[in-house]
Amino acid sequence: MEYAYLRDLWDWANAPNEVRRAIITDLLATDDVHQMAEASVLDWNLHFGVGTPVASSTVIQSPSRWSMQKYTANIADDGDFLATCKSSGRSTSSPI
Repeated sequence: MEYAYLRDLWDWANAPNEVRRAIITDLLATDDVHQMAEASVLDWNLHFGVGTPVASSTVIQSPSRWSMQKYTANIADDGDFLATCKSSGRSTSSPI
């Protein structure tokens, strides 16, 4: 999956959390993201390293907000980690 597609879909969707979560789950399709299916919004955002300045407890945040340095501790499988890196689409992945 190309990051630009996910970014554009995200910007276009302006959708409720259920749809946002489904977009990521369907396109990423890793065991890791499927295990997060029932996570709270805050736990979902924190799992993917959103936290600068603060992870939202009300809105599933864009993959462009994910931090590789933070989600590396949460994603054990190398394949899932690589897929997540590609999906976050940050050629300069946030180190924070």
